[in-house]
Amino acid sequence: MSMDILSNMNNQELSQPSPLSKSNNTKTFAETTANTTFPKKEQAIILNTINEIPQIEYVKAFSKISSPKNIIFASRISNNRFCIYFRDKHTVDELIQNYSLISVNENQIPFRRLVNPAKRFIISNAHPIIPHEVITEHLLLENIKTLSPITFLKAGFQDELAHISSFRRQVYIHPDDIANVPGSLLIKYDNTDFRIFLTDDTLTCYLCKQSGHTSNHCKKEPNISTTNKYNTQKPTADETHITIPNATHEEDKT
Repeated sequence: MSMDILSNMNNQELSQPSPLSKSNNTKTFAETTANTTFPKKEQAIILNTINEIPQIEYVKAFSKISSPKNIIFASRISNNRFCIYFRDKHTVDELIQNYSLISVNENQIPFRRLVNPAKRFIISNAHPIIPHEVITEHLLLENIKTLSPITFLKAGFQDELAHISSFRRQVYIHPDDIANVPGSLLIKYDNTDFRIFLTDDTLTCYLCKQSGHTSNHCKKEPNISTTNKYNTQKPTADETHITIPNATHEEDKT
């Protein structure tokens, strides 16, 4: 065998990648899935479908009110429903806020979030001697399902007094039960009647009683003539987040 032939064979062997180098450049299934971003349930909406309307028509309807690039998954699901996942939660928030219906082949179809967030409620004027389970039992009597344990809220004091809790508590309620929430509940415990109040966590101004801002950012001038000149104590930040019904007594005995 001539030297030229041997030289060509050696060059071909050197130019071919080794099995070891090829395996190093190949990603495993675990590595591939580890780099995949999966959506959250908060990124999805659902709606009831209409027979004989193709899936593409629902997708087209949403692409008219949001950029088509925002739609990342779409499919029919159980109970004659259609589900669409969007690129982010912000897109879903905007759709829910600005639209309540989509038009599909001249049909107006309502849509909603795949998962309705639980609603936070504040329980005020609740004496600390009343156990959480007693309040939960009274809520169940009103057909209100709690989605979280009841917990105490801090009084809002600072420094060495920061550990002190208030007579307020919080609980998260199923969104379908919000309409059942009364303004107050009369609870009998330890041979005493207690009136507790339930309000949502809407941001409410202490001065003008309007929602959406606190007293620190209120633009309305306070009415000095109707303000108690001896009451110079400002509410804590925690207090300005809720509206507590007027009550002259902490207990409402009947």
